[in-house]
Amino acid sequence: MEEAYAAYRRSAKRTAQQRTSHDLRSEIRAELESLREALEALPAHIGLARRSRTAAAHAAGDPSPEGLQQWLCELDLDLSEVELLKSQLFAADAADSLSDMDMEVRLVEILALSLRASALTEKYRASNSVQETDRESLTDDAEAVMLEASQYSLNNERSPIVESAV
Repeated sequence: MEEAYAAYRRSAKRTAQQRTSHDLRSEIRAELESLREALEALPAHIGLARRSRTAAAHAAGDPSPEGLQQWLCELDLDLSEVELLKSQLFAADAADSLSDMDMEVRLVEILALSLRASALTEKYRASNSVQETDRESLTDDAEAVMLEASQYSLNNERSPIVESAV
């Protein structure tokens, strides 16, 4: 009876380990795919931010190009980090012949890469949102000024300008 129970426990332990290995492999694959997608999208977000910020600075006649240059240098560093993350991603890709412990370590490494990629994604998503809001605000302001100017135009027959009798 004890032998049967010991065999049952060994079998149950092996099954649990196999299930755990399978779950870890699935989780690693899912995290890798999510990270790969984020890293593929980041250069486009960063490029949009570069174009938007540069255009906004030129449109505003920014008197301090040093601020823009500093921001562009930071942007280049972020692009380098994206490339570094991509290279680390490919190094973390192979998880087929790893032990359970090694798979857990690999998963933690992938999650750490994901955190770095998420921080960059949020940084440029927020930057692009702010710039879009600023652009919309500038457009709204320009439209309001044009509307007001047309109302006070001397050529406008309905001009609310009233000449003073003084």
